[in-house]
Amino acid sequence: MRLDLNTEYLDLGFSRGLGSSSRAKRMRTSFKHHQLRTMKSYFAINHNPDAKDLKQLSQKTGLPKRVLQVWFQNARAKWRRMMMKQEGKIIDSDKGDGSLDLDGYVSHSPGSYIMGGPGSPSSLD
Repeated sequence: MRLDLNTEYLDLGFSRGLGSSSRAKRMRTSFKHHQLRTMKSYFAINHNPDAKDLKQLSQKTGLPKRVLQVWFQNARAKWRRMMMKQEGKIIDSDKGDGSLDLDGYVSHSPGSYIMGGPGSPSSLD
C-alpha cells in the first residue's frame, strides 16, 4: 500500500490558498539609503515615535506606517540587545573589589536626549 503524502497534506489544510482566511505572503521590504538614514536619525532622538511622528516619517520616506512601526520595534530590540551586551562587558571587567568600571559606559537613552539630560544638545551650551 502506497500513501500519497501530497494528497494527505492537502486534505489536512496545510497547503497555501486553502480556506478563506489565508493571506498572500507579504514581500520583504527593501529600504533605500535615504529611508534608512531618515529612520536611524529619528531613532537617535526618539526610540518610540507616536502616531503623528509615524505619519510624518511615512510621508517623508514613502513607507507605510506599519512598516515603520515594525522597523522601530526591531530597532528597539536591537538597541536593548546592544545595551545588555555592553553591560555584560562592564560586569566582565569587574576589578574584583566589588566596584564596576563605568568609564567606558555611556547611556544613549532617548529620554535623556529629549528631556535635556546630560549629553543632550541643550545641556551642552
